[in-house]
Amino acid sequence: MKDSMHISIDLRRLFKKIQENQDLLAAACHKGLTRMFQTSYFPVLPRVLVNNGVSPMEWFRETFELSRGFSTQLVGYCFKTDLHVANEKMKKEGLPYEESGKVSGRIPKILKWSELFPILVSESSLLKDLGLIWYLDSLCDEETEWVMGIGDLVNLPNVIERVRKLVCKLEEKTMIREGEEEQPIVRWGDVFRLPL
Repeated sequence: MKDSMHISIDLRRLFKKIQENQDLLAAACHKGLTRMFQTSYFPVLPRVLVNNGVSPMEWFRETFELSRGFSTQLVGYCFKTDLHVANEKMKKEGLPYEESGKVSGRIPKILKWSELFPILVSESSLLKDLGLIWYLDSLCDEETEWVMGIGDLVNLPNVIERVRKLVCKLEEKTMIREGEEEQPIVRWGDVFRLPL
């Protein structure tokens, strides 16, 4: 196993290499955002499932599959690049990538994806930061590697604050009345987050 210093140096090199090439960055962000979405499970209010006739198993299976589609749409808009070309470049570099996906079915409607999309793409630089952070995290075996390798490459307090603001916007857009109070249909802070 590599020691922490070598891992940190390797991540720095990879970070610079990806940031210097828009296609590599697009492919890395796509894989990173997909991973962020897939690991979130889109925690939804039970009432939303009941009202829409969706079982929890169906919700988790479909949001897991849709994660690639959500990422494909976001990266396509933010980078204005062909993801297939970007993935081919990643493949040539020997780096992991994620195939593109589609957004369809009733889950995006329940999530209000078409209403959230303009909010999300208005935060393109944050999506790029999150995508790259999640991508690099996927290459780390342990949390200490992540902290040593990524912590000083990205202004984490700044990213955390920007994520918090984005989550507030998403929650405001997706509030429903649940008993005596309003709640967002999904806990967006559990979707858009850092991999810590």
